[in-house]
Amino acid sequence: LKPLTVSGYKPIGKINTPQSLSFGLFERDTQTPLKIDVNNFEITVQDPTGNEFSGRVVYDGKGNYQCSYTPTKTGPHKLSVNLSGTQILKELVTTIHPLPHHAHCTVQALPHAIVNRESRFKITSMSSLGLSIPLGGDSFKCHISGEEDIEATIRDYNNGEYIASFTPKKPGISQINVTLNGRSLTGFPRSLNIMPDVKIKCELHGSGIRRGTVSMLSLFQIHVKDEKGNLVDIPNVFTVTINGPEVLTPTISKLSSGLFEVKFCPYIAGSYSINITLYGRGLTKDPFVIPVTPFSELKSIKFEGSRPQLGIVNKLMSFDTMLSKLDDKPLDLSIQTLKLNADCGDISLSGKANYISSGRVHIEWTPTIAGEWYLRLIGNGTTIIERIWFRVFEDPDPQKVVVSGISNSYVEEESTFTIRVLNKDGSILPFGGLDIRVIILRESEQVLGHHRLQDQLNGEYIVNWTPPTIGEYFIHVYLGSSHVQNSPFRCLVLPSVSMKCSFSGSGFKGGNINETAVLGIKVRDSNNKLVSIDPSQLQAEVLDPEQNLVSLKFTSESVGNYQYTFVPVVPGNYVIDIILYGKTVLSQPKVVEFTKPNPKALSVVLPALGSVLKFETRTTSEIFSQPEFVINFEGPEKFSAKPTCIKHGEYSFFFRPKVEGSYVLSLLSHGKLLAEPVSYNISFLSEKPTTVTLSFDCNL
Repeated sequence: LKPLTVSGYKPIGKINTPQSLSFGLFERDTQTPLKIDVNNFEITVQDPTGNEFSGRVVYDGKGNYQCSYTPTKTGPHKLSVNLSGTQILKELVTTIHPLPHHAHCTVQALPHAIVNRESRFKITSMSSLGLSIPLGGDSFKCHISGEEDIEATIRDYNNGEYIASFTPKKPGISQINVTLNGRSLTGFPRSLNIMPDVKIKCELHGSGIRRGTVSMLSLFQIHVKDEKGNLVDIPNVFTVTINGPEVLTPTISKLSSGLFEVKFCPYIAGSYSINITLYGRGLTKDPFVIPVTPFSELKSIKFEGSRPQLGIVNKLMSFDTMLSKLDDKPLDLSIQTLKLNADCGDISLSGKANYISSGRVHIEWTPTIAGEWYLRLIGNGTTIIERIWFRVFEDPDPQKVVVSGISNSYVEEESTFTIRVLNKDGSILPFGGLDIRVIILRESEQVLGHHRLQDQLNGEYIVNWTPPTIGEYFIHVYLGSSHVQNSPFRCLVLPSVSMKCSFSGSGFKGGNINETAVLGIKVRDSNNKLVSIDPSQLQAEVLDPEQNLVSLKFTSESVGNYQYTFVPVVPGNYVIDIILYGKTVLSQPKVVEFTKPNPKALSVVLPALGSVLKFETRTTSEIFSQPEFVINFEGPEKFSAKPTCIKHGEYSFFFRPKVEGSYVLSLLSHGKLLAEPVSYNISFLSEKPTTVTLSFDCNL
């Protein structure tokens, strides 16, 4: 032999991923490729624990042989190749690394993207132990959704690092998601600001950026311009926060291209700070600070409810006030309200103003249209208060109520979720006092006395609840008499004790296709005692090599002992995940290999050319009452042989080969392959008829 030439060898690899290399065999002097029966090769792989297993060899017809194996443990693996008892390759070492885990892979900080410019960020492949994996080939994907849908390009540097790149075409706030094998990485999806491809500056105009008055509407405008002073059209991606004696909720409206208006109404005098951000960045280094002074004509004003100057269409609005211009004598009081409406003109309504005592006045009125209103108080024909600003909203829609934070809970442990009431434009309704109700059911029975609803008076409602027992609960949330969006909500209450699982069975180790694989699962508590669980909360998922879910059969053996079984039919790697009470209990999905059984090879000596070979087969099953067996021969010639029934369950095949050589025999019944093919080496060295008994591994 000419000295071996090895190609494709890699010193590192991944667990449950085929490793391979190729070597050539050529005659030393003539350089002629040598074709050698692959059965003469012995591929031995030693894993980190010292155990040995066999690999495979495939001939490409050109003098090159590819040997491969699939490691199931991490650490160094040593590969040796023997040919007819002689070692031709010695201990090629490949260090096997674990598979990456979606919860541990890292992404560098994402920059603010810019329209028509390529944005890039790095993804690092990490194992479940938080160690970097210096290999490529992982299935990372990145998708951006929002103003447009973008699928980022992922470049694999084959060292555990990946570069994702994309070029947005539209500005706005989008959502970016990075996944590994369909599972989102930690911290994803998250928001991504996409800015226009121009240098912009913002100008602020209006008195609202300098000062304010209690109970009076304050406003200012934002002008967005380019370097030449031209207005630039961008989406409404401003955020404005106003903090002071109270936290205000401003409204931001887009008036036209590059023009935005901010409105707010303070109710308490004091100093307020205004912070404005665009695409997540502050317009100024420090917030604006403005003074808010009392309304000069109001001695004091007391509102009923959390925000009486914020109301709902066709709902009574009222408040009490002390007026310095009133003496102790009752006056003939009245109010006028004015709705500013650009579409249908100004609308005025009347209300009630009643003198109570000592300068105190009670005011009531009912708005009929959503929008901004101004109220004027008149006493004895003289205006006492020129105007007080009100904002009126449409009646809340139950389908605009968003519930968040409901997830699996633990028995006798407090859980919290949030209810938010939104306007039609998606902004939160900035006041409380709505008819929000929560009813919790378990097995169709109401659970009383275990939850508490708190009105935050800003459109948010906080619910704290403590489930008394484990099981499946349904949380019904109502606005008035109607269910809110997606109500009722399913919640699974888990045991408070910590549990751990151990695994056994052929399903976790791999084996042959078409054989039953077992996934044995034991569930124990923190004291290592087997515990009983709700079987419906123990789930197994098995994906075949074609990414299809495999059908599973579940049985409960005894307390704490559970079992899933399945039959793999496609050779290759299967991905197994075990989920207990909604959480995966494996540090990472288990990958196991199921293969075709190795065919049995048998060399036989047949009688002289043209004589008859008798082949017998026996079955112990009676399902073949009228069998239709056939054996197909493939080799130097192709032919078939059919059986003659000797007695029940025993059959003989008679055939007359004409050409000696290597044949592959396949046993079929009713057109279905019953077993893996076996190989025969046939030579004619005997004059006597020969009977051969051959064992097939059949799946009957």
